[in-house]
Amino acid sequence: MDGLIVSQAVELQFQSSIVEPFKAADLQMAPVLIVDGLDECEHYRKQQKILRLIIRAICSRELPMRTLIVSRPEPHIREVFGIPENSQICHHLELSADRTAYEDIRHYLRDEFNKIHSDCLKQGIDLRPMWPSPDVLDDLVIKSSGTFIYASTVARFISDQYTHPQTQLISVLNLEPKGTSPLDDLYTQILSVIPQEDQSLRILHHKSISIFFCRS
Repeated sequence: MDGLIVSQAVELQFQSSIVEPFKAADLQMAPVLIVDGLDECEHYRKQQKILRLIIRAICSRELPMRTLIVSRPEPHIREVFGIPENSQICHHLELSADRTAYEDIRHYLRDEFNKIHSDCLKQGIDLRPMWPSPDVLDDLVIKSSGTFIYASTVARFISDQYTHPQTQLISVLNLEPKGTSPLDDLYTQILSVIPQEDQSLRILHHKSISIFFCRS
């Protein structure tokens, strides 16, 4: 992949990093393209442009696949989906972060932490009996904003076999808000602790994130 792609126009990024690779791939089944956090891409006009590019590619059969777009229902995003020809090929499903969602995430995190605790006991790693505390669990549930992607990412990060889970947990709890979403902050923390010898992996992740957020 061209290392300078992040400096190119969104149209070229889309063609080079999505359309062309899928055309070149010999896929037996139609894949699913997932675009998560579209509303967090820089500037609302870019968000609309990305939507239009995806819809145009699907309609022209450049992308013979199903596409899942996850975003907050911002007015400018609704505007694109509201165009008659677009609304005919799109299905809208609203996922509200209600009280039930938060309770489900609490149960999920508690189950995952219990598994981590059990594995640590088997390996002789010391953790308090009631780990983490109810207050810490509450904090993580609030930070999740009712989304399972945050909760599952936290669970995987803390269960890393090469680091003490309490150390990982503290690094998550100590994340300072940077004006971005808690999930963005968490991803940044995960990338920042990649071992120095894996510098190439760190650079690759950085470029991938740059492409995802379409910084042109």
